[in-house]
Amino acid sequence: VKGFVERYEAATHTKVWSDIRQERRAELEKVAKMCDLLEKELRFMTVDDGEQYTVPSLAALEHNLEAAMHKVRSEKDRKIGGEMSYLENMV
Repeated sequence: VKGFVERYEAATHTKVWSDIRQERRAELEKVAKMCDLLEKELRFMTVDDGEQYTVPSLAALEHNLEAAMHKVRSEKDRKIGGEMSYLENMV
């Protein structure tokens, strides 16, 4: 395959391998940035002692956690309601 690609590159004056490597490098950089961001968000959400928090950032975190808890409780209530309906239909 490598020989075929090299002949193609020579005939068309293009650089297929280098284009692929550049695309992979760009994708790896993008993934690394995303990992860094997600790690930072995780440290923030777990209130890491090594981080510096402002009152507004803690208020935003509190708001996000309350919204998440609301979703969890709603889903739990929905599931319990479904189970109750199922049990009522059995009787």
